[in-house]
Amino acid sequence: MNYLTRKRRENHKFHIYLLGISSPHTAKPDSAGTPDGECVYLSKPLRSKVNFPAVFSKLSMRRQIIYILILLLSILVFTLWWPVQNSQCNSEAFLKSHSQKLRIPASQVVLEPWRGEHHVYGIFMVPDEYKEAPFFVLTVVGAGNYCSKPFGYSQNYDDVLAEPGTHLIRYYLRTRIALRLIFQGSYFQLNDKQNWFLTYPKIR
Repeated sequence: MNYLTRKRRENHKFHIYLLGISSPHTAKPDSAGTPDGECVYLSKPLRSKVNFPAVFSKLSMRRQIIYILILLLSILVFTLWWPVQNSQCNSEAFLKSHSQKLRIPASQVVLEPWRGEHHVYGIFMVPDEYKEAPFFVLTVVGAGNYCSKPFGYSQNYDDVLAEPGTHLIRYYLRTRIALRLIFQGSYFQLNDKQNWFLTYPKIR
């Protein structure tokens, strides 16, 4: 073995030792060797240190969680912002008309959408002669106008008592509409009973 070949081997052992592959005294040469007669020092500990399937599995799980969160967020946004068309009359045309109208502000507003459905509504005190009105329009400032036909009524809702000659109507606003408005920063506007009112075609 000449001097240059011996030096190459010693330098190769030293580099392997610095990389943490093996010590210069325990590294074993590959039995196949190299074309120029030098030995390649392999390290089994290096190949077993990194568990590539486990690493890729963790990355895959993280990606799946991110995709699921993006999907859920997309569904939420789609649900909250999808327009609702459930009016039983043309509320805009009625409100813009010059016909006589009766406008009734809310006596009380309940705004608790986090409790689920039927926890966002206004309570209105309506004269008894309007029990047979053909329709009325609920207006919630910032939310829009909703036309409906008269339905059930009571003399007492949530400790609000109807005065003589009147009855109470409880009108619900869709929970997803309320959540959308709250996310837009309109909680206090929506919770103000002065922003809720019913409009009836006036009975002569």
